[in-house]
Amino acid sequence: MVSLLVVLTFGTAIWSASSTRHAPSLVMSRPERTPSAITVPTPSTSAPPAAPPIAVDPTRSTIVIDPNTYHPNYDTIPSLAGDSILVFIGTAGRLFHDPSAGGTVRAFTVDRVLDALDGIVPQCCATPEIPQGHPGDVPVVSGVTYLVFWTIDSSTAAPTSCVVGGTRGLFRYDAASETVTRVSMLPSHIPTSLTLAQLVSQFPDPGQPVPERVPTPPVCSPSVTGG
Repeated sequence: MVSLLVVLTFGTAIWSASSTRHAPSLVMSRPERTPSAITVPTPSTSAPPAAPPIAVDPTRSTIVIDPNTYHPNYDTIPSLAGDSILVFIGTAGRLFHDPSAGGTVRAFTVDRVLDALDGIVPQCCATPEIPQGHPGDVPVVSGVTYLVFWTIDSSTAAPTSCVVGGTRGLFRYDAASETVTRVSMLPSHIPTSLTLAQLVSQFPDPGQPVPERVPTPPVCSPSVTGG
């Protein structure tokens, strides 16, 4: 009888301990592990890993820039084209709210692409948009046709689009005479009006590789587009 009582008592103790160790958790849904599988990590005293180096295309030359002092004059066609992802002739559409763009934008119906980065028009740029209504935004009129030096700024966590150089990258386009007229009144080496052929002839040579700028310049920052 004593032996049976000891066995029952020992078995009850094992069941009780087992029930406590493997009781369902109200916080964690993952399966309980056996004690032998549990390990306590030792706090690390080593320094945090260094940030990964900026990826650089070895086939292209590299220009290192300082984002804090990046401030091109944008007073020549090559300088405008150099910061553009797309140069197009298009008609400004209606205003609408685009949450992904962070506010009110105006989309363009592209009539003609004159130049594109690497000669390819990305799918995202089929209907280019520019922000409207914020300080530094370039106002455009619905229904008016423009020649636009357009880009996307990927230097921030949320990429934004804009006209390169603000008003300096926007030209009114006259289809009848095939001429463009600067919107900006800032001093510039670009004539007030010039033919489309004259403008296109100043684009960088497509056969020459474009240097890679590191890090990505803040091309849509108000300090860059504001003149």
